[in-house]
Amino acid sequence: MIPFFGKENVGKRVTVQFKTGYPDFSVKEIQRSEAPVYWGFAVKERASLFSLLTEWQGNIIITSKKGRTATKEQLAKYLSSDLPILVVFGSPEKGVHEILGGKMKNVQNAKTLNFFPNQATETVRLEEALLGTLSIINAYKIG
Repeated sequence: MIPFFGKENVGKRVTVQFKTGYPDFSVKEIQRSEAPVYWGFAVKERASLFSLLTEWQGNIIITSKKGRTATKEQLAKYLSSDLPILVVFGSPEKGVHEILGGKMKNVQNAKTLNFFPNQATETVRLEEALLGTLSIINAYKIG
């Protein structure tokens, strides 16, 4: 156990920096901006996926087994632009089509792509979908 005396409530995420190491560990709380390396992604909650998609000022890739297979050509159309890209995943309970319902056709600048064709399962686990999809996008951007 490492003693920690911070201002945040139990259960809140904090960033700490080690002041001393083994065998007498001690840490101090620092701000996210003080972290010298990548700290992690930022999560923002919205009440409505549809409002987020209609306000987004860039391209949107919606991941779905109902979409066209993600090919190099499909990705090139969206990833070669200087516009920011929003990649949308469904939840473990519902896909994006089920979440948006009939509003799906009203989303502009969106392409629905299937990153796992012939998946042979009803759904791809969200954790696997995130890693797989972002790996494919990253490989395309680098290569």
